[in-house]
Amino acid sequence: MTGAKPTIEDVARAARVSRATAARVINNAPGASGPSRARVRAAVAELGHRPNEAVRALAPGRRQAVDVVAVTYGGGIGRLGSHPHFSRVLAGMMPALEGVGTPREPHGRRQP
Repeated sequence: MTGAKPTIEDVARAARVSRATAARVINNAPGASGPSRARVRAAVAELGHRPNEAVRALAPGRRQAVDVVAVTYGGGIGRLGSHPHFSRVLAGMMPALEGVGTPREPHGRRQP
């Protein structure tokens, strides 16, 4: 590789598994054998693969973003975070969202 970030395809190729198996291991999902998991984890460590959070946010059931829609009147609002009301709302959201992105079981139930 020439300085490019390693992809999941690179991990799969290095571990001699399918892309789907590499994804299962990286996402800690069931469906991969112990030896395959070991090879994928070794390939991840060797290549320095880090999941692309932007891509992960687009995956079904894996959304890790929150949309905030703010309706304002008048022209002098500036940046949303600089407005006293909205900055308090955004600051109040953060504690409520902590831990929301934890791994889930295939049917959307939280793992203990």
